[in-house]
Amino acid sequence: MYINDQDYALVFSLLTDNKGRWTGDIDGNIVYSENNKDDADTKEQMLNMLTLLTTCVKLLETDKAFIQQVWEARDDLGMEESTPDVDLSLQQLDMLETLVEEKPNVLEKKGNVIKLNFMKGK
Repeated sequence: MYINDQDYALVFSLLTDNKGRWTGDIDGNIVYSENNKDDADTKEQMLNMLTLLTTCVKLLETDKAFIQQVWEARDDLGMEESTPDVDLSLQQLDMLETLVEEKPNVLEKKGNVIKLNFMKGK
């Protein structure tokens, strides 16, 4: 992974079982360039902020009131168009997830082509 000299990153890695399946757990790491020229105070402030963010991840797993507050704050921010490539807001994606089956219905099998339907009730 490449990061610029002035970047600070919080990197999440999925933890997997011996079959390569995600266990539902993550490992979080703070990364910054060894060529970073920020002074010690700036680095300390950035690392403090990143450790606060890692603490938030733990609270998202354990504190129902906290996660509800974070969901509402995210929705209030109107996360749509957070990047030019994203057409749907996170809230819209959450809504779409309620319409999708985890296991699709097999509509048709022809040779090596399988047509699936992921929509609920169809």
